Amino acid sequence: MQTVPSTAMVNSVSCASATFCEAVGSGPAYAWDGSAWTSQTIPAPAGTGTLGGVSCTSRAFCEAIGENNINGNVVGVAAVWNGSAWNAQATPNPAKSTFLQLTAVSCVSAKSCEAGGYFEVQVTADDQKALAEAWNGSTWQLQHAVAPPGATSNSLVAVSCVSASFCEAVGAHPDSAGNQVSLIEMWNGQSWRIQASPLVAVSVSCVTANFCEAVGAGPSAEIWNGSAWSAGPAVPGFSVVTSISCLSASFCEVVGQGPSGQNAAAWNGTSWTDQTMPTSLSAVSCTAASSCEAVGQIPDQSGQLSTLAESWNGSAWTTHTTPNPSATQGSALSAVSCTSATSCTAVGQYQSSNVTNFGALQTLVEVWDGTTWSLRSTPSPSPAHNLLSGVSCGTSHVCTAVGQALDTGGVESTLIETGD
Repeated sequence: MQTVPSTAMVNSVSCASATFCEAVGSGPAYAWDGSAWTSQTIPAPAGTGTLGGVSCTSRAFCEAIGENNINGNVVGVAAVWNGSAWNAQATPNPAKSTFLQLTAVSCVSAKSCEAGGYFEVQVTADDQKALAEAWNGSTWQLQHAVAPPGATSNSLVAVSCVSASFCEAVGAHPDSAGNQVSLIEMWNGQSWRIQASPLVAVSVSCVTANFCEAVGAGPSAEIWNGSAWSAGPAVPGFSVVTSISCLSASFCEVVGQGPSGQNAAAWNGTSWTDQTMPTSLSAVSCTAASSCEAVGQIPDQSGQLSTLAESWNGSAWTTHTTPNPSATQGSALSAVSCTSATSCTAVGQYQSSNVTNFGALQTLVEVWDGTTWSLRSTPSPSPAHNLLSGVSCGTSHVCTAVGQALDTGGVESTLIETGD
């Protein structure tokens, strides 16, 4: 565990290697060198605002973006890491905007980053407008995110880039009846342009400029073939699709919820295949088309939660026996990171049943070696509230997990733990 100021909250982390990570949020940045986290000063205005995203391409280059309230206006801010220090960057703001949020950034090199978010102009109403900004190696520049004809409000919720000249962004806007309809825009290296789309997508994953798959809030899916979006086969057994991850044009995984119990499905290049799984799976990590691990929780007959893990071998999901702490009223796994089929780390929390700290949340870590899941001892700094919600493993022996704890005054604080 690494001690950080109690007022800091980590929102995003990006690792370029097992010995270099940067984490940002509300407060200073934190750098990981393979053995310890070190606090770093980010100059104003970025350092006094809230940073929601960071992307690192090497030990010598990271971009962090967010927003700050300056003289009553919320404006975008950015900072760059050059290998030795953070430096504030000037970011453009649309004319007359009174509220702006940069929420995500993706860099493919030190000379090519895309940041997304939205802004509002206070005239008669605060309608959201899609926002895109680009870093070219020397300056941030506004990009014209195209508004659909007649749309008074529009926003982009997800973006996937494979190069400086190809990105796909998905979102929605209301039609004249107030119904949300699709908005998909493509970046071609010169401009954003709206593409015809058959559905409202909530997530998109691109593996090349000639293949992307997008999924919607319902069971719908659509495919980009390099020239057009077209409706693909619906994802069967789902009422809500929440996320998609593609490794190739012939392999994607989606997760979500379905009334029949299916909450995972695989794309083989032609069709979706139901993957029947217990409900309440929280996260999935794939290292190959024939190797995925999913984790979550499942209730017993009395309603008490216990940890759950399943493996995908390319043809079927198999439930694993997972350990639970001996003194627990309930356990859950929230995130998983795999580096191979024989090395995964899952994190979460359990509720203590010990007399001394009855009901307190404690951190939970479990490790998969290809055969069995086993518990790992982890610190829980707060006597009342500790949880791990994210994990990233650079190698099978170096993992970093992030979460939350409460300080002695009951204030929520950052929790970062590393282990092997």
